[in-house]
Amino acid sequence: MTPTFDPRADCYPDADFAGLFGHEDVQDPHCARSRTGYAILAFGCPVLWKSKLQTEIALSTMEAEYVAMSQACKDLFPVVDLIRDLSKTVGLPSDFKAKLHIKIHEDNVGALTQGKLEP
Repeated sequence: MTPTFDPRADCYPDADFAGLFGHEDVQDPHCARSRTGYAILAFGCPVLWKSKLQTEIALSTMEAEYVAMSQACKDLFPVVDLIRDLSKTVGLPSDFKAKLHIKIHEDNVGALTQGKLEP
């Protein structure tokens, strides 16, 4: 990884749909839960990463990916606020906020479509 001076925040969410199903007790509903994982980068450097089981049982890969994307965004927005606050503190140009580029790299078309439909 190479740090950049570009004002950017990147988020890489992903989900493993029903990842434990068939590996553990097939009668245990907790084994059907999906796993959420994501990494958040600021200026090209990782600042936050997380991997945990989802609290609900997803019925499709789209639902598992959408839950992962929404959980990642809950952590992304405070990181973006922190970047903006730090930019004032270290004396970056005043147009820094306008140039801040935020990108979410989601690999599931259904989750992206659902995300665009939500207000």
